[in-house]
Amino acid sequence: MVKKRKGSPDWQSIFVSLNELIATDPKVANPLANWQSVTESSMNPSGVIARDGQQVKVDGQAWQGLREIRNLPWEGGEYAK
Repeated sequence: MVKKRKGSPDWQSIFVSLNELIATDPKVANPLANWQSVTESSMNPSGVIARDGQQVKVDGQAWQGLREIRNLPWEGGEYAK
C-alpha cells in the first residue's frame, strides 16, 4: 500500500483498512481475509510492493529530520477467541 504524505512538522493521521494492505510477495494474489495473517508492518519513504503479481519499486523522498510515531491504536475489528 502506498499512502502519500506531505512533509510537515504537524502530526498527521494515517488510517489503514485491511483491503488496502498489499503483500510484498508477488505469489500472494488473494486479498487478506483478516488481520490475523498480518505479521509485519513498516513505514518507509520508498521500497518494493507487489502489484498485479509483479514487484514494483515505489520511490519517495527521504525523510528529513526526526521521525516520531505516537498513538498507534487498533480500532475496530474483532479479536479471535
